[in-house]
Amino acid sequence: MTFFNIILHGVPDGQKVWSSDPLKQRGYIDAFYQPEPGAPETLFQVEARVEGNERVCYYHYLKYRDIQDKNGRSSIYFGFTLRIDALCADLPLLFHHMDEVFRTDLLNTVLAATPNGYKHLVADYAERKNELDTLVKEFGFWLNKPRMKELFGALPQFPAAKQKYGIFNLEDFSAKQAVSDVLSKGFILCLSPEVPRLAYIAEKKQLQDQLNQKDAQREALLKQEQERSRQEIATVRAQNNELNDEVARLRANEKQLSQKVKAKEEILSLLKDLRRDMLNFLQNLAIYLGKGGAQKPENDPTPSISSLDDGEQSEDIAGDKDNKADRLFALLIKNKKATYCLLIFFLGMIITFCLGRYFFPYKPSDRDDA
Repeated sequence: MTFFNIILHGVPDGQKVWSSDPLKQRGYIDAFYQPEPGAPETLFQVEARVEGNERVCYYHYLKYRDIQDKNGRSSIYFGFTLRIDALCADLPLLFHHMDEVFRTDLLNTVLAATPNGYKHLVADYAERKNELDTLVKEFGFWLNKPRMKELFGALPQFPAAKQKYGIFNLEDFSAKQAVSDVLSKGFILCLSPEVPRLAYIAEKKQLQDQLNQKDAQREALLKQEQERSRQEIATVRAQNNELNDEVARLRANEKQLSQKVKAKEEILSLLKDLRRDMLNFLQNLAIYLGKGGAQKPENDPTPSISSLDDGEQSEDIAGDKDNKADRLFALLIKNKKATYCLLIFFLGMIITFCLGRYFFPYKPSDRDDA
C-alpha cells in the first residue's frame, strides 16, 4: 500500500463530491448519481480499476433508501469510499470499520439520523472540511497498524470491471481467494449484511425442495384416494342398482303370487259354491228319485212304498229334512238306477280330471318357488 484516498459523495443539494486528494477520474464517482434498483439499505461495493498507469481498488460504503437532502427532499444515496492500491484480505473487517466511522464521525457531521433514514446537514461536504480531515488522518492511523498492513496486500492485475457479480452476504466473501476469483473475472463485487448467506439460501432452497417434494407426494396420495373413493362410490352405486332391480323383481313376484293366491281363493270359493250346489242337487235328485222311482213292480212281492198313505209319506219326508244325508243314502239304496247314474257321473268327472292332468301337466316356475 503506497497511498489511500477518502471520498464522500452524494446529493446533499445536487451531486457533490469531496475527496482528501484530487480525483483523476471524477466521472467515475459522478456515475453513482444514477439510482440503484433493488439495492439494500447498506451496500458494500468492491471494484478494481486501472486509472492511467495505476491499478486501484475502490471500496464503497453506500447508503440507499430514505436519504434526504438538506432541504428535506428525497435524495438518491450517500457514499463513503476508500480508494487504495491494495487488496484487502478481510472484507468483513474493512466493512465494519467503515460502518463504525460512518456512525461515529459522519453522523451528526454531514448527516443526521431520522426515524426512517438519514438527512443531510450540509449542502456541500466541503463545509465540514476540518472534521473530514481529522477523519482521514484517523483512518490512515488505522490502515498503518501492523495488523492492517498484513491484511492489505499488493493488488493483482485484474481486468477492468464490466458488470456486477450480484449482491451477497459479507461472510460469504470473507476469504481473500473468493474475492480475487470474482475480481479476476472482471466483476464488481457487491456485498451487504442485509442479504442472506449462501449457506442459508442453499439450506432454504433444500427445505423448499423438500416441501415441494412432500407437497407432490401428498398431492399424489390425494389423487389416489380420490380415485379409490370414486371407484368405491361407483361399486356401491352398482350394488345399489342391483339391489333395486332385485327389489323390483321380488315385488313383481309378490304381485304375481298375490294374484295367484287371489285366483286360488276365488277357485276355492267357486269349489265351495259348487260343493254346496252339488249337495243341493243330490238332495233334490234323491227327493225326485224317491218320489218317482219307488213304485213296486207288478211281479215284486215286496210291499210298495207308494202304497203308503200320501199324508204319512209327506210327513216322513218333512220329518226327515233334518237328516238329509241319511235320506240320500236310503233312497240310493232303494233305487239302484239312481245309484248307477251317480257313479257314472263321478267316474266321468274323475276321468276328465285325469285326462286334463295328462295332456296339460303343471310346470312349476322359478317365481312360484320364490
